[in-house]
Amino acid sequence: MVKRIVIGKKDCLTESCKKSLFVFRGKNGNQRKFCDACIVERRRARQRRRWAIDKEKIVKGRRKAQAAYMKEYRAKNKERLAAYSKSWLANHPGKKTAYMNKWRAENRDRHLVKALKDATRRRARKVNVFVEDVDRDIVFARDKGKCGICNKKIDPAAPFDIDHVIPLSLGGKHSYANVQISHPVCNRRKGNRVGKKANNQEVLQVQRTAELSKGGNATVARPRLSSRT
Repeated sequence: MVKRIVIGKKDCLTESCKKSLFVFRGKNGNQRKFCDACIVERRRARQRRRWAIDKEKIVKGRRKAQAAYMKEYRAKNKERLAAYSKSWLANHPGKKTAYMNKWRAENRDRHLVKALKDATRRRARKVNVFVEDVDRDIVFARDKGKCGICNKKIDPAAPFDIDHVIPLSLGGKHSYANVQISHPVCNRRKGNRVGKKANNQEVLQVQRTAELSKGGNATVARPRLSSRT
């Protein structure tokens, strides 16, 4: 470690400070202009100015970095987090249930949408088919509010179903390409049959799957639906 030799003093350049600074021998010995306290305060002032200008950008970057860190942390500590969660639930019986009941009561519409979405995804996973994250509002906007079965308008304020053109039980995918909006009554009437929008290749694939699963010559019938809703 090189020992620095003090050869003099000078004042801090901050007008309200004027503390003495040591001047050291050497090429860079006289480069320092502010005392430690003023350096910290100037750094904080720069951070405050940047926060005032780019607040949204900074918050977005922090959230992104935090999400990436938490994703990596959960992947590395699955067993530890599972044990902690189990221990917390054992030590706080009923607390999670009370919190969830309160959230459902305060966010009834969001809860119903989430429950329908989760139920559909759960059905798709049970029959081991492709599962895509399907947004009900996006499907409604894409289909222009028309029922895919009876081709009549659906009231945006009324409940509607997400129907699978090729049913999940027949090998259809839970994806945007295989879903359509429908009236609940139309969806119940269609049942476990292939919708009219399915192309011939998809129908043949479903027929072959049904034949292999049943070990015989099974066919998939097109739906015969009334225009009434």
